[in-house]
Amino acid sequence: MNTVEEYIHKLNSKSHILSKEEFEKNTALKYYCPVIDTEVARFLQIIIQAIRPKNILELGTSIGYSTTMMAFAADKCGAKITTIEKDRAAAYAAQENFKKYKVDHIISLINEDVFSILPKLKQEYDLLFLDIELDEDNGIDLGMELKKNNHDCRIMITTNYAKYAIDGYKINADRYFIKPINQQEFNIEMNAIVKTYLRHSLGFFDEKISHKKIYIKDILYIEFKDRKTDLHFTNGEIIPTNYSLKYWYQQLEDKGFAYPYKAYLVNMQHILQFTTNNLKLINNEDIPLSRHYKEEFEKAYEKYLHESL
Repeated sequence: MNTVEEYIHKLNSKSHILSKEEFEKNTALKYYCPVIDTEVARFLQIIIQAIRPKNILELGTSIGYSTTMMAFAADKCGAKITTIEKDRAAAYAAQENFKKYKVDHIISLINEDVFSILPKLKQEYDLLFLDIELDEDNGIDLGMELKKNNHDCRIMITTNYAKYAIDGYKINADRYFIKPINQQEFNIEMNAIVKTYLRHSLGFFDEKISHKKIYIKDILYIEFKDRKTDLHFTNGEIIPTNYSLKYWYQQLEDKGFAYPYKAYLVNMQHILQFTTNNLKLINNEDIPLSRHYKEEFEKAYEKYLHESL
């Protein structure tokens, strides 16, 4: 079992699992079905535990199964959930379910049309969960509306139709689940997304160079000059260090860094494009790509991309 699998297993062992069948059996509104199955609900719980959002938005509550499952995980990290449902009967049933499962203190349910209420929401959200087909409403349009004021919001989508997964790219959704979802698909998606979130949270403390935590995702590249190394960051900051470039390579090789040139160590997450002799980074800065390092760098970059999918 690798590090990511161990991490997923650890989070999964902490999940409060309530099956869709059990939830339906104990709800008063029998003709409404939850839009997700138990595996997707479990996935959402693990995601919440992994990224620890503060504010979650759900579009389409139905009778509250997905909301309740998310609330079990949100309670452990101090998160709050806002969920929107326009159907009065479904909203009432969901509210009763929240009370029954003792999660009503975590959830704010809004019984209104999603399109009319969304522009009025002033809260910033870290995580959005939506089912693409919300009756006649278009889930992609809703996601685009939310993205206007929530640029860093993570988006999780479920849909019955593969064609909607393509549309999801318009809002940079993190993951799409085409229902029904099998265990193999769940495992693949879970492994990929936890790798991404782990990479975003990785960092280190070193009082010799900084009094605050340095997040690896924020390092653009490391440059060797005058027998010292400079850490270049995405915000333009540069931190000088007395460490060698070899030292940094040993620390960061397995975290998405590689040599394009003898004097540079680049974070492959921030590569915008390749040219024959250069790498263009997201800040439009060019880093030389030498013939000596090119083959190994391309192999490392291909491996990085494969592991990121």
